[in-house]
Amino acid sequence: MAEKTSLVEIAFNVPVGGVFTYSVPPDMTVVKGCRVLAPFGRRTLTGYVVADGVDAPGGSIKIRAVERVLDSAPIFDDGLLELAKWTAGMYLCSLGEALSVMIPGARKESPLGTEIFELDEIRVRHELSPHQQAAFEQVTAVPGGMYYLFGVTGSGKTEVFLRIAETTLQESRSVIYLVPEIALTHQLIDSLKGRFGKTLAVIHSRLTPSQKLAEWRRIAAGDARFVVGARSAVFAPVVDLGLIIIDEEHESSYKSGSTPRYHARQIAMRRRSTSGAR
Repeated sequence: MAEKTSLVEIAFNVPVGGVFTYSVPPDMTVVKGCRVLAPFGRRTLTGYVVADGVDAPGGSIKIRAVERVLDSAPIFDDGLLELAKWTAGMYLCSLGEALSVMIPGARKESPLGTEIFELDEIRVRHELSPHQQAAFEQVTAVPGGMYYLFGVTGSGKTEVFLRIAETTLQESRSVIYLVPEIALTHQLIDSLKGRFGKTLAVIHSRLTPSQKLAEWRRIAAGDARFVVGARSAVFAPVVDLGLIIIDEEHESSYKSGSTPRYHARQIAMRRRSTSGAR
């Protein structure tokens, strides 16, 4: 009796709804969460495997085969897949388009080595003002909740953010810190490196796809638990999300100008509600 062919469902970064069934060659291992190359019409496209071990569709449809596997291990889990489905429904795009904005675009495996941040100096920690202390205590009193921190420039909001982040890390949970793209300066990154060391991961538009994928894998493995970045960092695959900070939340750069036209604030609120984060 012939061996049963393994089938998977794949979503592509095209404005077409639904997913597509492909067969897996006997010498290939394809699991949910990986990227593959597969024929789509007359082209070969990168696709995202959203289900494996599926049943064959009905009728006499010819099922085409996956050509190549791009990842040796999944790059998104069930939680991110559910977030992508929600994003697709919320912003009226295909599942593949939602996944494409979440997943780094590198087509080759990246080395998992990363920069280690050496702490060369002892940072002086100043006492919080009464207003800062009150805000810090209110936010950290419970593990979840939504808060709006208001203060004029120079009033110390960032220090409150970072104290709350430190508390979250001490709880063995992870942090996503969103800033406008223009705020991702060397000064900010160097300051955060000095404070959070090798647990910090940075995601921004100036990284190459391979660099983004390396950071993505480090975050997903739990090696980096504090993620700082612009809009797309809201999708970072952190382990046990405990806090999302949206600095300068009124900035227009948090709204994507291309499909999917998501707003990072709404994605953050969705992730907070499903993870119980602050």
